Parts: sequence; C-alpha cells; structure tokens
Amino acid sequence: MVLAPEPAWRGIAGQARRARSGPVALAGAAVVVVGIGGIVLATGLLDGPPVSGVGGNLGPTTSASPTARPTPTPTPRPTPSPTPTAAPTPVPTPVPTPVPTPVLTVAPTTAPTAPPPPPPQQTYTVQQGDTLGSIAQQFGTTVEALQAANGIEDPNEIFPGQVLVIP
Repeated sequence: MVLAPEPAWRGIAGQARRARSGPVALAGAAVVVVGIGGIVLATGLLDGPPVSGVGGNLGPTTSASPTARPTPTPTPRPTPSPTPTAAPTPVPTPVPTPVPTPVLTVAPTTAPTAPPPPPPQQTYTVQQGDTLGSIAQQFGTTVEALQAANGIEDPNEIFPGQVLVIP
C-alpha cells in the first residue's frame, strides 16, 4: 500500500470550502470604531471639567496641600459703554468721461500711382489630337474665352504647335 500526501480526488472537485470573510471584516471594523470612540471619550473626560453623575472625572485627583493659598477674586472693572459714531457716508466717485482722441488723416497725394502689372499670361502649345473643348476643360475655362483671347473665329481650326493664351 502506497501512502499519498494528498488524496487524488482533492483537486478534481475544486477547492475546499472556506469561511466567508465579510462577517469577519465587519466585526473587525466594529471593534476599531468602538475602540476609537472609547479613546475619544476617555480623552474628553480626562481633559475636561468633572462631570457629575456619570462616573466623575477619571483624571488624576489632587488633594489640598498645607501650603495652598487662597486665590484672590479679581475686582470687576467697569466696562466702557459703546458710544455711537457716525458712519462715513460713501462719496460717489465721478466716472471719467472719455476724451475723444484726434484721428490723424492723410491727405491724398496728387501723384498717380502706376497700375499693378498684369499677371503673367499662361500659354499652352497645341498637341496632336487636342480640341479647344479639351484645352478649355483642362484649364477650367470655356471655349468662347479661349477663342476671344486668341482671336480664333472657327473653334475647329487649330493646329499642332500653335501657342494659345489661356485666359
């Protein structure tokens, strides 16, 4: 007979049943809260004045010593009564009025300025098989505009090698 350290069936069905940790954690939290509350209560009783009827003061007790001297009671001083004072009246501050700023204007000159130079003209050299319609479509213009810019009367009369001005 061979002894196995663990039964073979142990890992087949899953893990052993464990206790839930929720109630244990809740009990631990309750113990912590009660402990903190007790510390706060004890600290308040030790530092504060004696409380009658509820256990008294838990702090250190002192007994009267033979050298204790009575403390003199201070004599009350008269407190001066407040005298009414006039509150200062707010003085409205004047709003500054805007001062118009003079605008400097330039007198027109009498010397004529030169007109801007015309944009450089784009040209196209006609290739074999080109038509005015295909050239117009290629440059985003119309056949009529090409005819007017180049002095062409018949749109079918263009020839290869002809240089056209593109409007």
